[in-house]
Amino acid sequence: MTYSPLDDSVDSIRLLSIHPKLDWDDTIRCDLIHSTFREKPVYSALSYAWGNADETHMIQINGASFLIRQHLFEALQNFRTRDTFETGKLYWIDAICINQEDPDERSKQVALMDYIYTRASCVLIWLGFPEPGHHEWSQRTNPDKWEALRDMPDWLLSNSYWTRLWIIQEIGLATDLIV
Repeated sequence: MTYSPLDDSVDSIRLLSIHPKLDWDDTIRCDLIHSTFREKPVYSALSYAWGNADETHMIQINGASFLIRQHLFEALQNFRTRDTFETGKLYWIDAICINQEDPDERSKQVALMDYIYTRASCVLIWLGFPEPGHHEWSQRTNPDKWEALRDMPDWLLSNSYWTRLWIIQEIGLATDLIV
């Protein structure tokens, strides 16, 4: 995919619009749009751990192939399949909305991250899907369910997400958080 350049004269960012899911194995299709803070766009910012660079998936952005890592792929799949999916909802996701191959753009966009996270209507924290066995609490009988719920904080707190230094800014600047 080729990025169209951002306007350097204003605080310009890219936002991602995810197309609805057409069928179960449908390729994730998205569009990138340009916006400025003067336009007051309504968007959610994603906070997540990038994950293993060897685990990747291909998606489509503006009709072109784009490679993303597993954690982000799972987050996008989740956004598309939730009951709350809204066509046209916008997301700011660093791995997609910043041209990671352009050091100048990356530097300028990183300098705007306080604005990006402060002005997001919501910061979505993506911890990934639980490891096998961690979701069993929903399938247990009542006495066993409480035991499994007691173990959930271990999964939450041991998640690799919490080892990232950037989360201090991403969480601290958020006006609203959803985990």
